[in-house]
Amino acid sequence: MQVWCGLAGSREQGREILATAMQGFYGLPFERFERYSPYGTPADVAEFLAGYVAEGCTEFNLIPQGMDPEETIAATAEVKRLLAGSSAAVSVPGAAVAAGAGAAAVAAGQR
Repeated sequence: MQVWCGLAGSREQGREILATAMQGFYGLPFERFERYSPYGTPADVAEFLAGYVAEGCTEFNLIPQGMDPEETIAATAEVKRLLAGSSAAVSVPGAAVAAGAGAAAVAAGQR
């Protein structure tokens, strides 16, 4: 399952980061995507995704957005760790690669 997510120190900051990125990419208001796109701390994002795990999803392709590339990669790894704690069958393949790309776009002002 492919999911955009905003990773930050708070839900408000995560939403702002993610909304800016998605609106810039799709040219549509974030509200059209908000119910499908988690944001906040790694724990917030993992909690959102845990519902999909409970329904049988075993793989996520995250498109993480954050302010700092290294922090976004670390936050993405934390989401993976939290999900692995809820189910050994869950994986986030290429999470660090996806985080680097998303975070780099944010850092370059292409949010």
